[in-house]
Amino acid sequence: MTTFRATVYEILLATCELSRGFTVWWMLTDQKSIQGHDAAFKTCPAFFNTVREALFQEIFVITCQLFDSDPQTKSIPNVIIELETSNPSVAHHLQTEADKLQPILRAMRIVRHNVYAHRNRGLLAEEFFKKANLSKRKVETAIQTTKAIVTKLAEIAEWGPKISDYEDAARSDTWNLLEILQSSEK
Repeated sequence: MTTFRATVYEILLATCELSRGFTVWWMLTDQKSIQGHDAAFKTCPAFFNTVREALFQEIFVITCQLFDSDPQTKSIPNVIIELETSNPSVAHHLQTEADKLQPILRAMRIVRHNVYAHRNRGLLAEEFFKKANLSKRKVETAIQTTKAIVTKLAEIAEWGPKISDYEDAARSDTWNLLEILQSSEK
């Protein structure tokens, strides 16, 4: 059986990957980031479309994994349950935060289950996205809340890497790549 600390570490690493992927996806879909880098996006459109789609899929898959309620999984809900015996007030607070995400998580599961994990023949992928009614801001809310929950769990388990360090590195690397591609077109 895995210890609480080891499980939190695995969840922390998955959340770092989620956050890094979300940061890059946001930059590659955000008009402010795209402005001034038109040449980069025009030079390598297939690359940027592929990266955006792969990161978007990653966001859904990792988020659903992190909130999987199956008792056999290493997930946020199961770690919160485990925390109830040693720190009930923090467990209650984290559960309250996780509960607030349930409408967004249900929508993300619709997409994950019917588009990314299994191709449902009933509707087109676009129809599942429409049915899920997910905006960029709702996805961002899920990511930010997940990071806050996992940061607290990492503090309790006394684990290092800061999620923000992974985000900062991803942001910097993406910006540098865009700058290099843009300057090569001049």
